[in-house]
Order: sequence, then C-alpha cells, then structure tokens
Amino acid sequence: MNKRILTVSLLIIIVLSLFTFTGCENSNSPLLGDVTIIGPDGEKLLDSEIYVTKNNATAADAVIMACSEMKFAYTYENGMFDNFDGLASTMEDGWLFYTDYELSETGAGEYLLEDGFIIEFRYVNYDESFNLE
Repeated sequence: MNKRILTVSLLIIIVLSLFTFTGCENSNSPLLGDVTIIGPDGEKLLDSEIYVTKNNATAADAVIMACSEMKFAYTYENGMFDNFDGLASTMEDGWLFYTDYELSETGAGEYLLEDGFIIEFRYVNYDESFNLE
C-alpha cells in the first residue's frame, strides 16, 4: 500500500512540474521579428532582425533594443518616438508607426508583440499620409 501511495505521489509531482515548467517556458520564449526605420526618401535607415525576450514586450521595447544594438540615435519621450538618426518630426512631416505594413491604431508603447512581428517607423508628410490635401 505504501508503495502505491508513493508512486501516485510521484506521478502527481511530475505532472505538476510539467505544467509549471511549460508555463514558464512559454512566457519567456523569445519573439523574433523585424524593426525598420524608413527615411523621407524611402531609404532604410535601420533594418534589424531582433529577438525580444521581455515578458509582455511592446513595439517600443523592440525599437529601443534595435536602435541600441545598432547604436542608432532616437528620442523616445512621453510614449512617442519623434526623432530617429537626428531627423525630428515637425508640424508637417514626421514619424508614423506601422505594424505588418499597416498604420497602427495604437502607439508603439501599447502594441504587444507576437512572434514574427514587423515594425516600421516611416518619415512621412502628414497631409499626404492622411489624404488631407
């Protein structure tokens, strides 16, 4: 009888351990994606494939990591990127945030990453981008 209780207890411990380690592994799995910074003439100022390991990582985390790794200058204040490589946003032109090649409906600091993410910042004319002309 003691042998049976020991065997059942051991099985329960193994099953619980598997669930525990599986949960940890998934939450810390690295996410692979691309970060691209595109200048006013369509030239790629930065194009980086990057692994992000932070839990609940955002697009801002990935951009900051890519810029830091490439020693690429940026300004990030109040949840906004407004300067890359010395090119600052103005009233007419500036940096817009895109995910999967579409203009994002959220800011980079709010956009949670998934594996295979594609992040772009494009320097654009606001009137042209929003068809205001």
